[in-house]
Amino acid sequence: MRFKILAVGNSFSVNALKHVYSILNSFGINEIVVGNLCIGGCSIETHYNNIVNNQPNYNYIENRTGEFKEHYGTTVYDALVKEDWDFITLQQVSGLSGKAESYDDKIDYIINYLKQNVKNKKVKFAWHMTWAYEQTADHPDFPSYDSSQLTMYNQIVQTVQEKICKNKKISTVIPSGTAIQNARTSYIGDTFTIDGYHLDDMGEFLTGLTYIKKLTNWDLKLMNWDLVPYRFSRYKEALVEAVINACKKPFEITDLSHLKNPADIEKVNFKIVKDLEYSDVSSVCKLDMYIPEKENYDTVIHFHGGGLSSGYRNDDAHIMMGSLLAERGVCFVSASYRMYPQYKFPDFLNDAASAIKYVLSYFKTKKGKIIISGQSAGAYMGMMLCFNNEYLNAAGVNNLDIDGWLIESGQPTTHYKILSFDNLNPDLQRIDERAPIYHINENTKFNNVCLIAYTRDLPMRKNQNILLYNTIKHFNNDANVTLRILDGLHCVNSTSRYRDYYAYIDLVIEYLKSL
Repeated sequence: MRFKILAVGNSFSVNALKHVYSILNSFGINEIVVGNLCIGGCSIETHYNNIVNNQPNYNYIENRTGEFKEHYGTTVYDALVKEDWDFITLQQVSGLSGKAESYDDKIDYIINYLKQNVKNKKVKFAWHMTWAYEQTADHPDFPSYDSSQLTMYNQIVQTVQEKICKNKKISTVIPSGTAIQNARTSYIGDTFTIDGYHLDDMGEFLTGLTYIKKLTNWDLKLMNWDLVPYRFSRYKEALVEAVINACKKPFEITDLSHLKNPADIEKVNFKIVKDLEYSDVSSVCKLDMYIPEKENYDTVIHFHGGGLSSGYRNDDAHIMMGSLLAERGVCFVSASYRMYPQYKFPDFLNDAASAIKYVLSYFKTKKGKIIISGQSAGAYMGMMLCFNNEYLNAAGVNNLDIDGWLIESGQPTTHYKILSFDNLNPDLQRIDERAPIYHINENTKFNNVCLIAYTRDLPMRKNQNILLYNTIKHFNNDANVTLRILDGLHCVNSTSRYRDYYAYIDLVIEYLKSL
């Protein structure tokens, strides 16, 4: 199935189209082209003049692989004949979006030109109804709307109803402005822009959803949410409700204030115990615990990333993740370990096994479920301990003592840092006894493993994890292993903070609930 869309727009269409590719991909669409003819601040009048004079003034921004490519010096005609477009969208510049006098017969001229030159004569034309500015915006055009968000929104709606809905050449209106306004009534609030008018990442995702819902009427709840940025998942209910209601009632605000904010949880008090020495082999071997002040709780023992040669257990990211999990009633343990170049394989594996033994002994009796979590290099270590019981056994532990292993962007072949210190090319895909996948066979046992890789992960990392998953299933089809390919870059959910939150927290809690 295919989906090809071209926007004749400006920076607001850049906002709206940013996540359209990933959303379409999440519905299983395999032929996608997203094109955008962009000039910042471009009005209908400017588009008209550029068409009449065939001016190469546009930056044509194209996405057909998941990555955007820019082509400066493009004419409208150039982009128009580049593909057999299914949809073409138009919009007015934001400052004039609610000014009826700016919607003149130039719109008809533009549509007629597009119709005459487009390859696909069944192309559908849609009007993109943009959003009102944030209430605190300092945009120079805001005073013409009395510096009132609601005044601007109402004028946009009234203008589109009067000037666009009566135009038979335009098949539909994409109500992004109403979707944004709906979401503003929810717990998310008036926080969808970066500067008062251009959308932030969540606003861009919301308008992308609006495009797809309005143009296809697909059920947004059925899309594969793993293939869109995971950081939006905690806001899924509000975003989907905002879009669905906007498409049902495009010229009316739907109050979503009744939706529950996922951040409104009953927070648990916790204590932080720092610098616990879990082994005397090195002063490096320390860990920090974020312990909920409650009777029973699950525990996450986490090993940081950094290519086996860098990284910290107590940097800002791990302090925040530990605090966020502990206040949600989950104990978080963050451990340091010996690394290259001062130390070498298998020192860090022995350290990780000792840290796990220390934590199990510290609590004496099991408080709840215990999982091992690792990011990148830490994930490699987790896999090695899970699939090769040698290191845990030496520490007096069995991998079956662990309820689950949450592995984020781990390398199942021999780690590239190990290869580089063997004076080998670190890009080699080598499988020897230092590779987690080497230890997979019919006798490999574990309770549960969740493998996570990303669509734009490190080179080969996604494919390596697919190979690992298939190898496990080959030897034991009943093994409790899952593979999640999430949208984004390497370890994005544990290394990138969004709105003072790490999406990895939700991944951990989801995983614990699944066990």
